[in-house]
Amino acid sequence: MQWKPNHPTCHKLSVIDTLVERALHNCDADKIEVELKHITTVLTLNKYPKITIQSRIEKWKAAPNTL
Repeated sequence: MQWKPNHPTCHKLSVIDTLVERALHNCDADKIEVELKHITTVLTLNKYPKITIQSRIEKWKAAPNTL
């Protein structure tokens, strides 16, 4: 999903959250940063604001029980 004005913001944030949560739960510890960089790249190519992506990643990293 591209970051377009006609999509609800909650859906766009959910795309980020789902990808990040999946990476944090399923990737080996030594591969998490590589996967998060890949997620950031793909979402940026789809016009997602980088600051929004980074803030959602930080939210998930700081959340208890993410790893």
